[in-house]
Amino acid sequence: MAEKYYKTEDIPLEPKELRKLKQGFFVIPIFLLIFVGFFVFLFNMLNPKDGFFFWMPVGFAVFFAGLMGYIIWGFVMDLRTHSKQVFQGLITKKELKRHSGKSSSRSYYLLFGEKRMRVELHIFNKFEEGDLIEIHRSKRLYNMIYQTKLLKRDAAMQAVAEVKHQQLNKQQMTGFILIFLFVAIVATFVASVFFGWIDW
Repeated sequence: MAEKYYKTEDIPLEPKELRKLKQGFFVIPIFLLIFVGFFVFLFNMLNPKDGFFFWMPVGFAVFFAGLMGYIIWGFVMDLRTHSKQVFQGLITKKELKRHSGKSSSRSYYLLFGEKRMRVELHIFNKFEEGDLIEIHRSKRLYNMIYQTKLLKRDAAMQAVAEVKHQQLNKQQMTGFILIFLFVAIVATFVASVFFGWIDW
């Protein structure tokens, strides 16, 4: 089903896009200096004898170092290959998810059949369900988007309706299965009590 609603292709970066990628890459040393400086200062104040209060920052430092390593690798590979991914897809649904907690946040998704893509708010608001769109993005770096295009407005609203109908059927089937399991469990329990298989 997914192939019906989107396709991808790798093509060379345009000169302005290559400049944008290089500018982003040159910002990394600043973050690395801040990262190293912060943890050098922090570890000078801590002692391994502090136990959890020492190893928790160590774990965070290792995780952050791994994340930075992955980002640097993504930049290097994109710069080496001078390529990007062109994504063309039919938006079958838009989703907004709220995350509760100390500071509530929101995530924005465009769905292309079964394919879900997380995007920034301005891209989420730019397009509507049924639009055929094109997104030029990095193959490896999350949210490094060079340009977005609307290819056709309301390109296939029938396809959108079909996807929504299929999702509704899945939800109804899931609800039916849950109700059936609940009834089966209750019936088994009542039968077990009635026939004396368990004491109640």
